[in-house]
Amino acid sequence: MPRSPTTLPSPSPVKSQLLHQNF
Repeated sequence: MPRSPTTLPSPSPVKSQLLHQNF
């Protein structure tokens, strides 16, 4: 169960930053 919360917060901030940089 520790893999779910660790993988969720990882792609969340990464996608957010990628989107901000793209804009």
